[in-house]
Amino acid sequence: EANSPAARVNDVDISKSECNSSVQQLTDMAVAQGADAADPAAAAQFKTQAIETLVNAELLRQAAVGEGMTATPEQIETRFNEIRDGIGGAEQLAARMAEFGVTEASWRRDIENEFLIQGLFDSKIDSDAIEISEAEVAAFYEKAGGAAAGLPPLAEVRDQVEAQVRFEKEQVLIGEY
Repeated sequence: EANSPAARVNDVDISKSECNSSVQQLTDMAVAQGADAADPAAAAQFKTQAIETLVNAELLRQAAVGEGMTATPEQIETRFNEIRDGIGGAEQLAARMAEFGVTEASWRRDIENEFLIQGLFDSKIDSDAIEISEAEVAAFYEKAGGAAAGLPPLAEVRDQVEAQVRFEKEQVLIGEY
């Protein structure tokens, strides 16, 4: 039953085990932030969010492949090694994968999908055309608390604030796409 489909995106099945793993990851992250995993409404929300995320990712993957995007084995291996080394080595990675019920093959597939989808976004979204006004930078800084919250003066963190505003605008464009 774990391999039976929880959803179908065109001709690609998303297995119940993949869905359950995603639900567990969302639940674990929410609990770490103080959510009540025993709340039936929260559990239903996690399941809905997991399905939507998996379906959207598969739609984006299919669109990327349709647009000719690729990820080389070398890119995947390099990224996998960066992740492995970033969390402390092979043993730590194995422990994390076991914790989240992820296999190395599925992790590598996720890395491949990351490259494919990023390539699609890069081809469809013109980040260079995003304009950021001084008012937007100032508003973001103040919304974050500004100097009153102990943040460094805007002049010192302007590049970071501008990068965050750009990121948020890119996310809107990605969501629209």
